[in-house]
Amino acid sequence: MNATGGGEVADDDLRLHVVRSPSIAVLADHLAERLDTDPPADAFARIEVAVPSRGVERWLTQRLSTSLGATSDQAGVCAGVAFPFLGGVVQRTLAATLGEDRESVDPWSPRRLAWPLVELLDDLPETSAFDPLRSHLTDAGVRTARRRFPLARRIADLFDRYALYRPDMTAAWLDGHDVDGDGDPLPANLGWQPPLWRQLTGMLATDSPDRRTTEAIDRLQRGEVARGEDLPEAVTVFGVLAMPPRHLELLSALARVAPVTLYAIAPCPAWSAEDSVPVPRNPLLLASGVVAREAHTVLTPHLERAVHLDVAAHADDASGDAGPGQTGNSALSVLQADVRGDHRRGPGGQLPALPWPAGDGSVQVHACHGPVRQLEVLREVLLGLLEDDPSLEPRDIVVLTPDIEVYAPIVPAAFPQRQARGGSQDPGAPPDLPVRVADRALAAENAVAQALLTVLELTTARVTASQVLDLLATAPVRARFDLGDSDLEELPRWVLGTGVSWGIDADHRRELIDLEDGAHTWSAALDRWTLGAAMADDGTRMVGDVLPYDDVEGAGVELLGRVTSATDALFATLRSLAEPRSVGAWRASLAAAVTLLFDPGPGPHRDAELTAQLGQVRAALDDLVADAVTGDGSSTQVELTLEELRGILGDLLAAGGGAGATATGAVTVTGFEALRNVPHRIVCLVGMDDGALPRAGVEHGFDLLEAPSRPGDPDRRLEDRQLLLDAVLSAVDHLVVTYSGHDPRTNEHLQPAVAISELLDVLQASFTGPVQVVHSQPLQPHSPRYFRAAVDGEEPVLRAFDPHHLAAARAASQASGPVPAFLDAPLPPPPDDLVDPTGIDLDDLIRFLEHPVRFLLQRRLGLTLGEDDRRPPDRDPTELDGLQRWQLGQDLLERGLTATVPEDWRTVTMATGTAPVGGLGQVALEGVEDLVQRLLQEVGELGGHRCLRQLELEVPIPGGAPQVARLVGAVEVVGDTVLHIGVSSPKPKHLVAAWVRTVAVLASEPELTPQALLVGGDAGLKSGVRRITLDPLAGLLPLAVDGEEDLAPEAAGMAAVAAMAREHLGALVALYLRGHREVVALVPDTAAAYAAARADGADHDAAVTAAHFKAWARPGPFGGDRDDAYCVQAFGPDADLGEIDARHPFGAAADQLWGAILAAKGKG
Repeated sequence: MNATGGGEVADDDLRLHVVRSPSIAVLADHLAERLDTDPPADAFARIEVAVPSRGVERWLTQRLSTSLGATSDQAGVCAGVAFPFLGGVVQRTLAATLGEDRESVDPWSPRRLAWPLVELLDDLPETSAFDPLRSHLTDAGVRTARRRFPLARRIADLFDRYALYRPDMTAAWLDGHDVDGDGDPLPANLGWQPPLWRQLTGMLATDSPDRRTTEAIDRLQRGEVARGEDLPEAVTVFGVLAMPPRHLELLSALARVAPVTLYAIAPCPAWSAEDSVPVPRNPLLLASGVVAREAHTVLTPHLERAVHLDVAAHADDASGDAGPGQTGNSALSVLQADVRGDHRRGPGGQLPALPWPAGDGSVQVHACHGPVRQLEVLREVLLGLLEDDPSLEPRDIVVLTPDIEVYAPIVPAAFPQRQARGGSQDPGAPPDLPVRVADRALAAENAVAQALLTVLELTTARVTASQVLDLLATAPVRARFDLGDSDLEELPRWVLGTGVSWGIDADHRRELIDLEDGAHTWSAALDRWTLGAAMADDGTRMVGDVLPYDDVEGAGVELLGRVTSATDALFATLRSLAEPRSVGAWRASLAAAVTLLFDPGPGPHRDAELTAQLGQVRAALDDLVADAVTGDGSSTQVELTLEELRGILGDLLAAGGGAGATATGAVTVTGFEALRNVPHRIVCLVGMDDGALPRAGVEHGFDLLEAPSRPGDPDRRLEDRQLLLDAVLSAVDHLVVTYSGHDPRTNEHLQPAVAISELLDVLQASFTGPVQVVHSQPLQPHSPRYFRAAVDGEEPVLRAFDPHHLAAARAASQASGPVPAFLDAPLPPPPDDLVDPTGIDLDDLIRFLEHPVRFLLQRRLGLTLGEDDRRPPDRDPTELDGLQRWQLGQDLLERGLTATVPEDWRTVTMATGTAPVGGLGQVALEGVEDLVQRLLQEVGELGGHRCLRQLELEVPIPGGAPQVARLVGAVEVVGDTVLHIGVSSPKPKHLVAAWVRTVAVLASEPELTPQALLVGGDAGLKSGVRRITLDPLAGLLPLAVDGEEDLAPEAAGMAAVAAMAREHLGALVALYLRGHREVVALVPDTAAAYAAARADGADHDAAVTAAHFKAWARPGPFGGDRDDAYCVQAFGPDADLGEIDARHPFGAAADQLWGAILAAKGKG
């Protein structure tokens, strides 16, 4: 370690030491050497080292523990060392110097300062100077509270910065001079700031920070300390790049009474000999090192008066962080050396460009398709680096991002921890890469905090079905009310079944939109569920205006109890939080809400994690009250609206959780600030998209620091640029950058952050030859580009380590061939509980023929696809959708056929929550009634519902299906007619059902001459009703068999027909049995279209083609059979009907079934 010493100063009492280095590791080793060689005289004395962040604290603790007290055969330990923040050291110095109580509350902290400002904003003097504030606080001439507290917070932050960076200006204000930082008069629109400052200083019992700091500096320079026992024996400030000039002045004055050592980061040691920093030559220092340059400018006057000045030269070898793979001529090391030496390399620079190091991967920039792919690519890059260098460990890697809340939720998916979850490591998968996320906001990691903020949002919301269901699905609410996975699957069905859309009850709706109706509210649904648990529902019996909901039974009753408890607690809480109140009252109300909604109390549902989360939220509520004090230190009585409270609590819960997850031995993912300047062998910068860094600042419009500025003034954009430069300089072996370089939808080329573009420009200028830095990554992790062999012996640029992705890449690279069969071989014969050998049910045969593919997947494989996964609507219905219209119409039709339609059918139906409220609902139901009346008239022409009778059938199955003895079932007939009636127009599946039932009647009752009549609604017809007749004789005659001529004419005719019917049913039963073991591709619409083409004279191939376009791949909003979920599962997406027929021939079966149906239908 090299060092240069400073000269003696005139004042022998000044004991300021400054140690500077571009490497924080060098500073840490210097600190360790000092603590080891010059320990406190009192062995039990506590050493204090002020640090800029908790992340630096944890790193420094581990660094010191490797040397403090270490021997050749035993590790050291870092004990007796405290790590306060610099702000704490400053406040304690002020209190000790001025004789203040260390434990007293500082009313000038920005969070507390907002409260007295609110009181002042509520009572502004009637002078023109305050007109801009009055204008901001009014909306359309009316005073509004919603802008009050946000404005107070902004002013509090501003005044805090004024006291720190413009103490001369605030001092002038107290003397009555309304000027800016340069002493010039303020413009009229900013003239309110000085009088408001004077009001504030007069209101608070404690002097403002600028006056306290000025007085403390004066006293310290005279060697006066009111309570010297409150100061540590020595003050050490570690790892800072820059600090406010005012803090440096205070520390410099403190050095007159106690030793002060400042360990400062100096990115460019070349500046150390300069009194003022020249314009940098290095482009990165010029663009991104402004904060460091100004920090040097601010520190220089104090260096002149330092007792001893150590400037440690750049010495990577001394840092102990360099890895075996690091070389002095890597692109990264050259880049860093040029920054530290303030060199410009390449054209126009004082140093020549160097040849690009062959195979160098020390700097990598990866252009990806969005945030998810950035983390996926990063994982593969890190696995490659770990494989190439066995000395690397996960703890050597840090991942920095400008927006931790965007990338933190993606980390578990991109870095799966199979073993950590108790699973076994797949031998064919890459090893787990342990990753920990740090520095997230409390609200992002604490489920109770998230749920509480949701409740506050619901208080003024519509309380929709989805909002409440989402809240009930949160972990704290589930634990509090014992809601399981099955409960959360069942409850949405109840909500859909009772038509909940939004609103607690009728009163709640009236408060929001003056709607006098409680339909579609949670209260209406709870009434129906409760009544349904107490009594059976026949669909017509109402109690008052409530219709029981019939699906609440058995375990549903217990679920109802838990849901009722949860919703009662929620709705009571929402109502209780509506009115403004004091901060103390808000704290009590919110604490009660937390207990009521999220705390299950002692027991199995309250684990350690939930207990910790509850404690964190309650602590935040306590902080809310602690901050809300007036000028005399008493609790403020200012009443806050709910909107103001939401903003305040949101800010409290949005505070970062610190860097508690750093230095854990895993890869650390965190923001740029938490581990600033801490060296890591691999530094990864993720999310470096265009506009991500520097981040957009928030301009107040009345900030007097914005112009003109002074060295050391805060500037968010300059600070972000410095953060990036610090990250680049902290990388020891590798710098890996990812950004969204391609739009994931359009593949449009996107630019990286401006600072990254500047970094690439510097690399391009610093090296000759092809600069291999930017790598364009594929959209998918299984792209064949990752697995191509190296060319000419060179390592491939893109690497991947997941064998599953390799298998997918190989599959994608192979020439496409026919889609493999869904089942390679027939399934075993079905067990007796699926197929009763003594007889099968007629309806079960029909279910098979209506959709053989669905039947196989459901019956034999237990797959249920395409279930109703609709989310409950959040708006009241304004019309009936197609499914609702069909359900209501079908229900009304069935009741009409059995003469059980209630007189108040519309009232009953409105009570179900299905129909729109008011006149819209009446009109919609009138349309349903009209259609049903037309259909019932058709039945009336046949004799009316009283002529309906049910035939019990038992059909012996001929030898074609020896496994089954008979076919049994029941068929409703009117006279000799098998009636199929529905509100929708007859579809092919309806024709199948009517045909099979009619043939079964013919086979079982030879004395009858049945026919089938299908009646359904059809808006395209003038009558609104479509009729289709099926003549079984016409359908069966083409299937006649020889050998029946010797029978008597009439008997022979009926016997022959019955025999043909049984033979036809036997063939269908054989198909049914086959459909239990293999795919039968007899999908009704497509099979009907095929048979129709065949009936028109087409050969098999032509008929398949016609069916493909007419039914299988039918265009339009509803698609064709190939879009059916079961067909997609069996045949693959966008399957070709010809290929399906080649694997699962269906022509013979379609001719047999649909040839008969079409012949029976005729040309009508």
